[in-house]
Amino acid sequence: MTKCSNENSDRQDLCRDNYFARQARIIPAIKRKEAKKQATVAARSVLKLAAATAGEDLPLAKRQAALARRLMLKYNVRFGWELKRFYCHGCKQLIVPGVNARVRVSAGKVLTTCANCGRVNRKSLPQA
Repeated sequence: MTKCSNENSDRQDLCRDNYFARQARIIPAIKRKEAKKQATVAARSVLKLAAATAGEDLPLAKRQAALARRLMLKYNVRFGWELKRFYCHGCKQLIVPGVNARVRVSAGKVLTTCANCGRVNRKSLPQA
């Protein structure tokens, strides 16, 4: 990284532009955190709505789940198992138990089989 020199005005303008670009990156950090909070709330509500609508209109529910997933990926939102279980880890589409997925409990694990791609998603149950 070079320091700005007073002898070359083009270089000085370039350094000044870099300074303002660096300052612009610092200011939106607060806005980015707020946007992440809003995206978390929005994605959570859209995903719950998609799970509720899946029984009546599966294509609409899949579009809603895809929107929620895009929000989660864009803003780096992490959800726990209770919301992650609605996505197939193979085809990344909405899976709703009883609608387009089969759920079995076997040997201390929850096995969810996707009807779209056939992948078996496994989740260990806590030991009692």
